[in-house]
Amino acid sequence: MAYLYSGEGRHIIIADELMNGLHHSLGVALLDEIGDRQAFLATHEPVLMDNIDFESADELRRSLIHCERNTDPKGPPFVWSQIDETKAARIFHQYDVASIKHGHELLQDWGIW
Repeated sequence: MAYLYSGEGRHIIIADELMNGLHHSLGVALLDEIGDRQAFLATHEPVLMDNIDFESADELRRSLIHCERNTDPKGPPFVWSQIDETKAARIFHQYDVASIKHGHELLQDWGIW
């Protein structure tokens, strides 16, 4: 559905579980179709996280929003946050320079995904 709408939405794409039920090659094609548009993507699929390219630590930091359950019973049920600059720089170094793991593995190692 997001693919069919992508031709109409010239500036922004919003998709929940974009890769759900798709062969990974079609999912990668959908990512290519998004191009330079701003995208809000929610996923549990490693293939999606492994096929997103980040050009810098700052882009990685600005691009990923972490959501987790709030342990404070008086607070909201979920807490949303960006990665801090130091953590983003370390993750990006492993992602860009070391290239030792897939994107989803790095995010899991750092407790972000």
